[in-house]
Parts: sequence; C-alpha cells; structure tokens
Amino acid sequence: MFSPARSGGSMPFFYDETNIEWPADDSEPPPPRPDQFVYMTVAEYWGEPAGTHAPARFSLSPLSAEEAAPVQGQRSGILARLFGWESAEATSKRIDAGMRRSMLLQRQRTQQLFLTMVPALRSLGVRRAYCRYDGGNDEGFSWLDHFETDFGERIDVDPLVKRLHDMGIHDTLRATGFKDDLKGGSADQKIAEIKRFACSRLIDEWSWVLLGSYGAGEYSMYGAFTVDLAECTVSDDSSAQPIVKHITIAS
Repeated sequence: MFSPARSGGSMPFFYDETNIEWPADDSEPPPPRPDQFVYMTVAEYWGEPAGTHAPARFSLSPLSAEEAAPVQGQRSGILARLFGWESAEATSKRIDAGMRRSMLLQRQRTQQLFLTMVPALRSLGVRRAYCRYDGGNDEGFSWLDHFETDFGERIDVDPLVKRLHDMGIHDTLRATGFKDDLKGGSADQKIAEIKRFACSRLIDEWSWVLLGSYGAGEYSMYGAFTVDLAECTVSDDSSAQPIVKHITIAS
C-alpha cells in the first residue's frame, strides 16, 4: 500500500484500477487519460482537516550515538533453530531485532549519502532538484528531471558529474560506507558511478522522504517533487505534468 511521509508532502496523482471495466473480449482496457487521475493531499488521504502542510524534510546532521548504536537482539544457537528448540517468543524477538538492524543500517546509509552528496552539490552551485516519479501495483520509480541554480537556471548533468569526479567524490563515497557499491576503475567508470549516485540513488532517497514506500496497490500513479538543497526540504508538485516512464497514459 502507498505510504506517504506523514511529516509533509502529498499524495501523487493516482488512478484507481479496482473498478476498471474490462472489455468483453478479454483484451487489455485502454490506458487511463490524464483527467482520470486524482490528486490528494496528505490531509485528504488521512481524513484530517484541510490546511497547509509543511514540506517533508531531510537532515544533514549525523545520527546521534543512540541512533547509530547497533541493535542488540536475543541470539539462539544454530541447533536450537535447526531442530525447533527455539521458543516462539525467542524466534519473534530474533526476527524483530533483525528487521530493526536492517532498517537502522538503511537509515545510516541514507543519512551518509545525504551528508556526502548534498554539500558537494551545493558547493557546485546546485540549489534545487526537480524530480519525477511513477508506478503502481508492485513497483514505484523516481528519476531526476533536472538540477537548477539559485536563479532557476538548469544545470547540465554531465559537466556537473565531471566536476564531482574532479573533487574526489568517488573516493569520499567509498570511504564513507559505499565501497561495495562502487567498483571504480577508469575515470569513465568512476564518472558513470558518480552519475548513478547523484542522479538516481539520491533521487530515490528523496522520494522516500516525501512518499515513504510506494508502488504497491491496484492503481497507477505519477507525480513530481522539488528538493531544496539549502532548506533540506522535499515538496510535491500539485501541478505536475503527466510525464511518465514506467506506466502508460493516453495522450
């Protein structure tokens, strides 16, 4: 189920597929038109009183010692698990601790990505990122539309990524927890990996800040959002154009 970030942001434009009338010949129904998509704010989705909601936010502060501490869980021997000697309560605690460790690790990696990439992009004159997303059913996708300066001018991605390479961002990422995700090699290979982090992975993390998990449910959806790198905010665009990559919308 779609799960928007409760702290801010909005629902996307979405089209409910549960009441689609399928053709009698069992052929595929026509794709939805843009005017069949509905936009809902967080207040409407949660049944709250209408009002202004602040944008979703991300932080550039390191995690606290408590947040960064490893999650401890009850451990059981391999034989106890293998032969079913482990109690149901112990199994539940072990699984819960494992899930919390996984979530904490993901949060730590996300925060480290923000701490590494956002200041670097700022230093090169990037003020905002305009991003798009779409999906539905089992999948959700996000991608960069463009970066822009403080004056609203668009920034060419390739020269920007080259400058990130020249300032050593590849080595910084490897040194701060992303060694397994960056193989490196030639300059061209490093530049391609930096581009993936700056123009794909970072966008995915910002979409999670705004939307939470998305893409599960009987609907199609699309939208766009603006990231302010100076204010560390992510704001959904209630006037987003129906520009999509992974779903089909009738023209």
